[in-house]
Amino acid sequence: MKNYNEFCNEQAEKLFQIIDMHEGLLKWRKSWNVEGCLSFPKSMHGYYQGVNLWNLLHMQIDRGLLSDTWLTFNQVKQKGGHVLKGVKGTQVCFFKIKEDETEEVDTADKQKSMALFRLYTVFNLDQTSLAGQGIGEKQSPEKLQTLLTALGVQISEFGNRAFFNPKEDVIVMPKREFFSSNQDYDSTLLHELVHWSGVEARLNRTCASDYLKSDAAHAEEELVAEIGLVFLASYFGISGDLVNHASYVASWKQYLDARAVGRAMSQASKAFNWLIAHLEERKKEAA
Repeated sequence: MKNYNEFCNEQAEKLFQIIDMHEGLLKWRKSWNVEGCLSFPKSMHGYYQGVNLWNLLHMQIDRGLLSDTWLTFNQVKQKGGHVLKGVKGTQVCFFKIKEDETEEVDTADKQKSMALFRLYTVFNLDQTSLAGQGIGEKQSPEKLQTLLTALGVQISEFGNRAFFNPKEDVIVMPKREFFSSNQDYDSTLLHELVHWSGVEARLNRTCASDYLKSDAAHAEEELVAEIGLVFLASYFGISGDLVNHASYVASWKQYLDARAVGRAMSQASKAFNWLIAHLEERKKEAA
């Protein structure tokens, strides 16, 4: 049975194969041409998290699956369906650090950390008799402005570089007219928005706070932003190019082991879900 490191190794290998083939994840994103694959993987309880979000999205694209819903064998049966013959399921993982209290020693409670890891198999609804169900709502690029307003993001437009300035808490962008298209502007902005999400006052990512302190942290944060951009660009239907991208992840691979890739996938998923939650809250308020 696989352990968490082996599971992350598999996902890291897939990711770097894509980067090597396409020279970046966004160029891979632009090559998607199968209708229906862009909706985000979800279970009966909402979007998948962490490495699973990346893994299942990759499977939807790689296998041309048309549904965004993934269920276990028993869940398919509970819905009155069955898995089609000859279908191969996809493994997803459950991983959690659990703190267990032990006996009191010197009147102080001692805790022991335990890693809980399980693998289980899920099937896309397209692989079952329930095919045709579970296509999620597609957003539009115009919804991005709604998100930026909800978040209160400060954007300054000047110069010819795009970057996030954590000291001033501002995203700096060249003027929109300097980009080849609105989609290019939006793609670059989304990359910086993922960096914006990582500061202490928001998601407090270690690789974001240590960005200038080490090549390893720099590489990991760039990978978080790259994967997060793929998630966000897919959600909003944006297919532009990154402009003035600080560094392609391909050049940082030497600093990224499987654990770092697994963390980056999880952090990118967390950033995506945290950002989109603000948009979903706006939708509820408007209803």
